[in-house]
Amino acid sequence: MGPQKEIADSAREMKPSGQPYTGLDYADQRFYASTYGRFNSPDRKGGKLGSPSSLNRYSYVKGDPINSNDPRGLCTVMIAGITMGPGDSSPYWTSEASALQADTAYPYAGQTFGQSILSVAQQGKGPNAATYAAYNTILTAEASSSTPVDIVAYSGGAAAFAAAWKLLSSAQQADIGKILYIAPGSAGAVLPSNGQTSTATGTGFANAYANGGTTPVGSPINTNWALSENS
Repeated sequence: MGPQKEIADSAREMKPSGQPYTGLDYADQRFYASTYGRFNSPDRKGGKLGSPSSLNRYSYVKGDPINSNDPRGLCTVMIAGITMGPGDSSPYWTSEASALQADTAYPYAGQTFGQSILSVAQQGKGPNAATYAAYNTILTAEASSSTPVDIVAYSGGAAAFAAAWKLLSSAQQADIGKILYIAPGSAGAVLPSNGQTSTATGTGFANAYANGGTTPVGSPINTNWALSENS
């Protein structure tokens, strides 16, 4: 039992396509040696000083597989922008979420453009339903991961994350890893930044509109892509 069986059951007890058989369990992000109960390469996400057991980057779920699990090996939360919902989002968003095996939040699903814009503005004054869509997804990700949770907030998703951040405890905030804002729109609300933060902006009127009233934080990433609805 223990981590050997859990990894074999919940990950892939097989070699990657095209690779020779090694006798190791392929756990999506790295290889696990069940014969001596540890990974043979370090966790790419690392750990946190406030959680000493997480600093052993060769262990599985901080050495406590009875009470914890980490089925993905890495953990990312992607918070969608205005008017976006499951099934009607850009193929680029969908493919990236699939590649990262990310938890996705759709704060503005089912809303019109005008309703989404109003919701973004309201969150500068306090949490609303959009805020809790992001907040609950973050809590779920943190509960299921033994490593820091990365955030990707797109367009109005930045406003939802900014409001959700205020609801998180200091310990939950410390459990956030890298933060990437893409064409963030927060209607003037200050975006959270933790020293591992980047903001990507593009070109064109749509990007300028989305970024209006929003101050980029962290390391700037300037791109030549143009933002379009549901992109």
